[in-house]
Amino acid sequence: MDDHDQGNSGIEVPEHILDKVQEIAEFYVQRELEAHRKFKAGDSDTPSRWLDGFSDEEQAYIIENSGYNNHSEERRELRRKILQQAVAHIAGDIPERAMLFYVGGPQGTGKKEIRSSFDKRIEEEQSQGIIRPFENDHLETVFQKYKQAKSRLMGPDYDVFRAELPEYLANKEEHGHDFAFALIRAEATGLGAAIKAWAEELKAHVILEELGDGLTDDWLSRNKVEEKELIVVGTTADPVLAKDRLVERQDSADEDVLAKQFSRFSEDDGYPKWANEAELAVLVKTDDGTPHVIHAANYGRTLEEDPLPVSTFNRYSEVSVQEMFTPKAPDAQIDGLEF
Repeated sequence: MDDHDQGNSGIEVPEHILDKVQEIAEFYVQRELEAHRKFKAGDSDTPSRWLDGFSDEEQAYIIENSGYNNHSEERRELRRKILQQAVAHIAGDIPERAMLFYVGGPQGTGKKEIRSSFDKRIEEEQSQGIIRPFENDHLETVFQKYKQAKSRLMGPDYDVFRAELPEYLANKEEHGHDFAFALIRAEATGLGAAIKAWAEELKAHVILEELGDGLTDDWLSRNKVEEKELIVVGTTADPVLAKDRLVERQDSADEDVLAKQFSRFSEDDGYPKWANEAELAVLVKTDDGTPHVIHAANYGRTLEEDPLPVSTFNRYSEVSVQEMFTPKAPDAQIDGLEF
């Protein structure tokens, strides 16, 4: 064992896990460049998630100056530091069966807030003895499982990536979130993949926060999700409110992009897929900042459902962008949709 910082857990970052950051970052870049080439040539209807929306000049700058291009020893040690943060809290016995928490939903619908509320409650219970159970029994069950798993819970944290990777902070204020994030996106993808792979080796519980559009399917199939206890929290909200939240925190709030996220999450490969595969899945609506469960399921068997908001959720893929982002009175409906 060498002199690398091992953090509070005493767990050292394996070199092969560190190598995986660059390996996956380069794979991501090649995949996205190919998608970009096909889209520009008219051979595909799907643009690159990495480069779409930027001018040719901006695209060239992003490709040339992305953090994944930095092969210095200093950069390797920065990645080591970031990965070390993912295990700094790890303690306790290896579980007989690992849990996988999947928190999915469009931007601005409260994914981070759900986890923050869980963490705040755990802190209150431990430091002040205050116990405030969730009103919904299914959400309370999710919390209790999260609390049980937390000491061995790992997952990519893109807030940490944005805070630690210098290209993001150096560009965000002048050029905005989208451009700044594009500069670290490949490297952040590599870091996220490395953390998930490391969690598998450590037999840790895993938490993923995603847009819920099926992008993790390959990872799940490779890592035997059927051997894990899958717990799903889906988040949704009034699209207008979701957009307002993004504007408030100075994130990208492009209506076309956000509408696609709402549409994809309501389609068969989104929340419905997860609800069919999870031991417990809950869909929460967060319009007032508080999670209200509108659907709960066990392997696709409905445990609870609020018909009107669920109907609204199911039909997002059928609503135009203009309709989706037109503010409505609380009781207003469009073609049977309540907003």
